[in-house]
Amino acid sequence: MFFEGCKAWKIYLGEICADSLSQWIPVDQLSLVFDSWLSADMFGGGLPGSGWLVIPLQQSFHYSGEQNLVLAVDENSSGSGSSDDDFFCWTHSNSSAIYYQSLSQNPDPQNPPETFYHVDALNNLRLHFSGGGGATAPSNLQGY
Repeated sequence: MFFEGCKAWKIYLGEICADSLSQWIPVDQLSLVFDSWLSADMFGGGLPGSGWLVIPLQQSFHYSGEQNLVLAVDENSSGSGSSDDDFFCWTHSNSSAIYYQSLSQNPDPQNPPETFYHVDALNNLRLHFSGGGGATAPSNLQGY
């Protein structure tokens, strides 16, 4: 099952001008907002995941609302999930996401692999913005 082999996550957020991804975004241009283990209670519909995966971010991220929001995940557990494990998404016409997957290598975000896969899809993503001033919640969010 996905959860047993994929619990150690680092989540980064950032902003880019591009409407599609053709290469990795340098990790030093992103903000680390979550660095911890997922727990079963983060899955709104229980396991296996039939509802939303709710991840409370550990660090604030100020989104300007002027560029495209980027979400990057680095998973570092010693196990692995199933090839059937995936997030719900919908088809999109341009390369909205890239990913790398290997059962034998754990890539370093500071030195990402030269090979990767393009994905013409957007994930089902909800973001909760709390008060505190700054930019208002963006509309037309797209991500994978």
